[in-house]
Amino acid sequence: MTRYQYTRPLQEPYTTGYDETGRRVVVTFDVASHQEASTTTLADLGALLQAAGVGTVGTSILFTSRVSIPDAPTVVLRDLGGVDVSVQEQVHRFRQCVTRVEASALTLSAAKTLAWQAYHALEVVHNQDV
Repeated sequence: MTRYQYTRPLQEPYTTGYDETGRRVVVTFDVASHQEASTTTLADLGALLQAAGVGTVGTSILFTSRVSIPDAPTVVLRDLGGVDVSVQEQVHRFRQCVTRVEASALTLSAAKTLAWQAYHALEVVHNQDV
């Protein structure tokens, strides 16, 4: 279990064009999380998205794009790294991580809708164990 002080989207979702197949529109935003050190950040964020009804981990919420992406609307989470920061004079150790959220679908409308669902699901995380 990982303690999250917060997750915060760094910008509103924006269209980045088509994926590598040229068929799916991609809408992207980055989210910062201030959390205890963890190796399960992507899985944690996937669980938060699944709990909010955005999709299902392993089916429509994926942690890499190096798999066959289904035609259904899909969220891909990518780890962009992070920085160790100390809080309260080394009493607690937290890490600030940044994750890219890529929502893709066959239409721009569907990709935007999915991206905004993910955005709203992640903007409400405060002092939560995942």
